[in-house]
Amino acid sequence: MGDLPEGDTLIYVLRIAGKYTVFLMSSGNYIERAIAGLKPDVALVAPLFSNNTVDFSSRLVRALGYPKLVLPTHWDNFEAPLTSTPTDLRTVYGDPANLDLWVKEMKKVTPRTRIVTMPYFGSYAP
Repeated sequence: MGDLPEGDTLIYVLRIAGKYTVFLMSSGNYIERAIAGLKPDVALVAPLFSNNTVDFSSRLVRALGYPKLVLPTHWDNFEAPLTSTPTDLRTVYGDPANLDLWVKEMKKVTPRTRIVTMPYFGSYAP
């Protein structure tokens, strides 16, 4: 398989019955012009090490048109048993892996967006 055009990461946009749009990004980076104007209702965003990218959160939500709902993904300690409560990796990596700091930042840059952290195997219905 050849190189992907935007840097070997995959970002998906799901359109559900022409009613809802969901943006799924499991990478710690993106190319703004590739996602600008998508305007999803829901965005799944991987915040781990997002502070390594300049203005990651504010640029992302601005490019996406400030989604109504953001669900953090890939932020947890994936080596912990799924029977335990999800925990972030701040004890290993410090602030770059502190989910609480990222949520606080997101609430500052997009105060009208709802940020929901899910438990393992949890569900959410707006």
